[in-house]
Amino acid sequence: MLPNECVGVMVDIQERLFPHIAHSGEVRQRVSVMIDGLGILDIPVLVTEQYPKGLGRTVESLQEKTADKPLFEKDEFSIVDNAAIRSALAEHDKGTVILFGIETHVCLLQSALDLVEHGYRPVLVADASSSRSPRDLQIALERLRTNGVIITTTESLLLELCRTSATPAFKEIAKLIK
Repeated sequence: MLPNECVGVMVDIQERLFPHIAHSGEVRQRVSVMIDGLGILDIPVLVTEQYPKGLGRTVESLQEKTADKPLFEKDEFSIVDNAAIRSALAEHDKGTVILFGIETHVCLLQSALDLVEHGYRPVLVADASSSRSPRDLQIALERLRTNGVIITTTESLLLELCRTSATPAFKEIAKLIK
């Protein structure tokens, strides 16, 4: 994977649902690292909120990190089913879509499967994603893997995108993942 081929999408990390997510503390920390790491690598990030009237806005600590990122409200579970998000992805013209957020077995699953169908290469960052139920999470990861979605972790992805330790970006990312 190369940074100039990627766009990131932070999916639905919202205040009313997030406290009920399995491993929410670790997920929040990994999402924070993802946002910072993608920024260091100049990879654009889109932010989505699922029905914010009911589920609230993006959790406050992540709102601060994503204030300069395009925000898309949606009712659709799949980002591909939302015309504005689909248009934004097309405008970025990147073949690889890095997904992270909640819930893995609903919005992330449907988005990743639809991205495959539309010719993208979806990459799900497993440690920066979760569901309320660990069982739902595990089943979703298995289903995604068998349908051609790349499953990875924050550290593995960011270091793969660096390609070498001989860059200023690597030095900044190394500080993030310690």
